Amino acid sequence: MTSEQTPTPVLDLSAIDPQVRVQDDLFRHVNGSWLASTEIPADQSWTGAFIKLRDAAEEAVNAIITGLPASAQDGDGPATEEDKIAALYASFMDTAAVEAAGATPIEPLLAEVDAVTDADGIIALLGRFARLGVSGLFGFDADADPGDPQRMIMFTGQSGLGLPDESFYSDEKYAEIRTQYADYLTKILTLAGFEDAADQATRVLGLETSVAAQHWDRVRNRDMQAKYNLMSLDDLDKSAPGLRIRAYLTAAEIDEIAFAEVVVQQPSFLTGVAELITTERLDDWKSWARFKIVNSFAPYLSGEFVDTRFAFYGTTLNGIPSLKDRWKRGVELVEGGLGEAVGKIYVDRHFPPAAKERMDELVDNLIAAYRESISELD
Repeated sequence: MTSEQTPTPVLDLSAIDPQVRVQDDLFRHVNGSWLASTEIPADQSWTGAFIKLRDAAEEAVNAIITGLPASAQDGDGPATEEDKIAALYASFMDTAAVEAAGATPIEPLLAEVDAVTDADGIIALLGRFARLGVSGLFGFDADADPGDPQRMIMFTGQSGLGLPDESFYSDEKYAEIRTQYADYLTKILTLAGFEDAADQATRVLGLETSVAAQHWDRVRNRDMQAKYNLMSLDDLDKSAPGLRIRAYLTAAEIDEIAFAEVVVQQPSFLTGVAELITTERLDDWKSWARFKIVNSFAPYLSGEFVDTRFAFYGTTLNGIPSLKDRWKRGVELVEGGLGEAVGKIYVDRHFPPAAKERMDELVDNLIAAYRESISELD
């Protein structure tokens, strides 16, 4: 280092509160001044260094998306990844078209719910939800197998609720939240055109309360060994026959080979909730399915849907006073749907080979440190 170079500080000393003794409260001593002077942005529930990094990346991605050339496709050839990125973002930002459409885009899906006549139809609908990205009764994803980290495997587990977890349906301290949730259900279903929205809201809340009773609570969900239950597709089908898992996979257009083996994270949930899927509760399930469709697509519908959903999930549940700017929500949509395509361009522009080399070195050092630490354990 030359005499002209200034070393980069490891800690932000300006964040320290000298009025707090380090031996009394280390956290407040190190961060006190920052805590006292930093304001959480109105469209976020928290802030910090990682949020600033995310915001900077969001700005960079926005520049990429808005800087793409207009599509040269004439309809005869396949669209490029850049075409798809630009078209998706443009469609979201076309507020005039979005407002004019209202709830029209989801009407065909709601008609599918109307056509369901039995429990088999509910299973088929759940499979359709998986294909369309609508929140369903149980979720699944691929990840490394904890029992054999060299392979990827499917995981499946509990879902189906509109509130954060099972405690919100039974704990007295969340009674007011449940009341506000019932109001939200009524409002969002009314916007979708249902004249009996209040009655359907009652059905949704009642069914979700039954589903929540089958959920594992937060404490039990922290037990990673209890959540590792490796099953074959046949075993899964036998454990919860009411789920008709093969019919579900067919409706979701998923090859059974993907579920040849699956880690079932909460097996008692699947067994218990399968018993709720009956023709006797058909009307409850249909109301629940209608809500799931409306709620899942509300962020992309007209402003009244967006605002109503945000008022509950953003402000009531998370204390966020303001909705994000539309361009930010547009970037999130593109990243969610075409993240790999955007990522290629982002890496080309903002992640040169030298940065990758530095990160490889950092990771190698971390692994070496972990190896040394673990090898010295008794």
